[in-house]
This record gives sequence, C-alpha cells and structure tokens, in this order.
Amino acid sequence: MYNFHRYRRFFEPAEPFSILELVNTGTLDLHLAAILWMMMEQRSSIIVGAGPNFAGKTTMLNALLDLLPPNMQRIYLYGDYHDFSFVKTAVPSETYMVAEEFNTYMNYVWGQTAITAFALLKDGYSMGGTMHARTPQEVVYLFHQYLGLSLPLISLIDAVVNISVTWDRSYRSEPLRQVESVGLLFPGDEEAISLGVVAGREEGEKNLKYADPIQLRNLFFEKYNVDIPDIEKEITVREKYLEKLMIDMRISHQEVKEAVSEFYNKRK
Repeated sequence: MYNFHRYRRFFEPAEPFSILELVNTGTLDLHLAAILWMMMEQRSSIIVGAGPNFAGKTTMLNALLDLLPPNMQRIYLYGDYHDFSFVKTAVPSETYMVAEEFNTYMNYVWGQTAITAFALLKDGYSMGGTMHARTPQEVVYLFHQYLGLSLPLISLIDAVVNISVTWDRSYRSEPLRQVESVGLLFPGDEEAISLGVVAGREEGEKNLKYADPIQLRNLFFEKYNVDIPDIEKEITVREKYLEKLMIDMRISHQEVKEAVSEFYNKRK
C-alpha cells in the first residue's frame, strides 16, 4: 500500500519550484509576487484554483508556503478522516494546515476532514489548498453545494488565486501558465460572499490590472485587520528584495525559503 504522506506523483519535480522560478516561467511577475508575499505574511488562508490538471496549482501553493513567517508549523491533511490530534498542543496562530487538493479522488481532502479543517479556521488556524476551479465563484460554489459548508464559513478562506493554462495546438511544448486573478473573500449575509479584487486580467488583456494602493490598503485592513499606511512602499521593498535574489541567482526553493527567513529576521 502506498504511503500517501510521502507519495509523489510522477509529474511533480523532486524539489518544489520557488516563487522566483515561477516568475521566470511567466506565471506571475515580481510585483504580484511581492503582493502575495504580503498576504502570506498575514498567515493568509488561500486556495489556488485552476480548471485542468497539470495547471501548476500545487506548485503555486508550495511556492506561497515559502513566504509564510518562519515560525509557522505546517500540518498536512489527507483523506476523508484525518487525525486532528495536533490541536491538543498546537498554537492556532502558528499553525498552517495544508490540503494538497480538495477533491474526492484518491487520498485528497474532502468529507469530514475538510469540514473539520474549515471549522478550525474559526479558532485562528490558517489553511492553504488547491482545487479544480477556474474562478473564485467556482471555489465558493463547490465548497457550498458539494461539501455543504455555509457561506460565512467559506469566507474564512482569505484569498483565492486562479491560474489559467494555454497549450499550443500540438500539445508538444510546455503550456503557458499564468495567474488570472487574485481575490479576497469577505462575508456578506447568509446568502452571499463578496469579492475584493487584488489583481485580475480582463478578457483579451495581456497584463494584470491591480487594485490601486488606497484600495489595497482598505482590502488588507478589512480582511486582515492590519493597517499599512504606506502599503505601496512595503510592496516595493519586497519586490526589490526578490529582484535582488534573482540578480544573485538565489532562486531555488531552498534559497528563497532561507532568504525569506533572513528578511523576517532583519525586519524584527
């Protein structure tokens, strides 16, 4: 029997890609990487969604996890009935649950495991995961209609990142993977969830359109209860830091993870 805790699918790289390697592939740019870093700095619960297989959902999630504060403990969830014994000793604000994928297939996370994990978000835990969903609206729909979660509970997921995949006609070359949108979820009433757009690509447009600094500051305050008066400067600091890592060729998963830890230690 396979040990799914260690099982790696044949198409996954031996070492996770870093956020900078994803910048090199054109999945996102340094500016968006810096914004996502600021979101993960807030222990953001996040879903990475895409329609097809091989879209890079797990690759993106792993890259984002490297941007978490270094004191965060990761707990990987598996299957329909996961042992949540870690809650006996874990510090919620320092614990990040990871669901490789929300799906009924194989040993992915669904059923009671997913329901329990969402309930823990109310206690201050954070969670990241992936699922087959092309838009934030699809993410909400699948959790609400097929898992039976209430909309207020689903809105405890802070952010949704959606990726698109474009193949050439021959399917012989590596597809182009691009972040299509980044949105923050906010609770409405029992019948609605509102979406705050951090970045999005309009149909037919090549470049992402970003929320302006005032909008972004307001979104961060409403979602994370943190006020960053000069949020544009904070984004630029991280963008320049990531750019310097690229110039120095420190772009591997381990190198970026260490550099992020160095950044946090200096900021203390």
